[in-house]
Amino acid sequence: MRDYILADNQDITKAGMLFLLKGVKEVNMILEADNKMELVKALRAYPEAIVILDYTLTDFAGVEELIVLQERFKAAR
Repeated sequence: MRDYILADNQDITKAGMLFLLKGVKEVNMILEADNKMELVKALRAYPEAIVILDYTLTDFAGVEELIVLQERFKAAR
């Protein structure tokens, strides 16, 4: 069972992803993150989570920040 973090601030996409994930038996928990700060908070609590991220709709200043975040939370996917 895996934890998932859904990082998307577009309601329609988020609703669709939530619907799909709720049908998967291996899902333990689904957390939502609307911005970078919430994503980091969720990753601190669940460092091995699978992250579904809509990079274009988040508040990352650039791809470099995303790379730093991946290095910080190496167990996340």
